[in-house]
Amino acid sequence: MKSSKSNLKDLGAIHFKRSPRARHLNIRIKPYKGVQVSVPNGMSMSAAERIVLEKRDWILRNLQRVKEFETESLIYDGTQTIHTRWHRLQVQPGRSGNVTRRIRNGVILVCHPANMEISAPEVQSQIRKGLIETYRKEAKEFLPGRLAVLALKHGFKYNGVFIKNHRSRWGSCSVKNNINLSLHLMRLSDMLIDYVMLHELVH
Repeated sequence: MKSSKSNLKDLGAIHFKRSPRARHLNIRIKPYKGVQVSVPNGMSMSAAERIVLEKRDWILRNLQRVKEFETESLIYDGTQTIHTRWHRLQVQPGRSGNVTRRIRNGVILVCHPANMEISAPEVQSQIRKGLIETYRKEAKEFLPGRLAVLALKHGFKYNGVFIKNHRSRWGSCSVKNNINLSLHLMRLSDMLIDYVMLHELVH
């Protein structure tokens, strides 16, 4: 595959890749990788750049969303209110001399010794682990069912769905027609979740 990199007005670096499998020009915006464009063999690069510029507003909107995803941190300083789809984070002093966590009744509860700051690495580690554990649980409960609904509605088929802790990509489709979805999709709106799923189903 031949690839090239162009700097287009207001969009920054755009990565173009010639793809013999592509039937149409395909624009992807990936976390940490920026805008990637698959160009079918029958299309000139100048035509591809023209189409990308026509999609400028859409690209800018989604670049902002991806940027927010990249920069958003799981670190908690005690002032934020953190909610997942079905849970909320609660951090408080406990009676134990250790940092503990449990997930129960819609609450991610992290308890730390009274003389330990929330910013302590031990506390932050348990907060991160609790949130990841919760996102994974919620992803397994929500994403497969939603994928099945979208596949049925739009006439797509797939073999299986797997939930992964991928931060560099939202999802992927294997040669065996299995779909891998990042548990971090649970941090996005339903509209963006559907967009990612439909993108993978098209493969």
